[in-house]
Amino acid sequence: MVRIADYCRCQAGPHNMRLKQQLLLPLLCALPVSLPAQDELEPPDVDIFAELQGTRTDYRDANADHADGTRLTVGTWLNDFGHGNFQYALEASFNWMGESRSSRSFREDTPSDPPITLDIDETTRIDINTVSLSGRLLH
Repeated sequence: MVRIADYCRCQAGPHNMRLKQQLLLPLLCALPVSLPAQDELEPPDVDIFAELQGTRTDYRDANADHADGTRLTVGTWLNDFGHGNFQYALEASFNWMGESRSSRSFREDTPSDPPITLDIDETTRIDINTVSLSGRLLH
């Protein structure tokens, strides 16, 4: 009489390894048949949005004028994900803060022999662009 306990012993031997190899292949082949078939996943419920905003940037702290700019935002509202009255969104935006130029011209005499007069034109240009990734929470 053969007992099941005889097959369950963990002994390293050629007969034990052969039995494991013989049982492993049919088990692996039968595994996909035994799993229930899954239906196709539905696409997520999202709304895509885009925003275009005009901006005005004050460059007085940089000794320049204010400038007009643009902000372009593209994102998606995640309608499937929410908690209570809250709704979530993911967005990416490109911000062009505007360009500001300031110029000044002046004349400077240098104390040298012979005296030299310099005409100086100075231009300062400020141009700031940013890209941002963010999330929104709407209540």
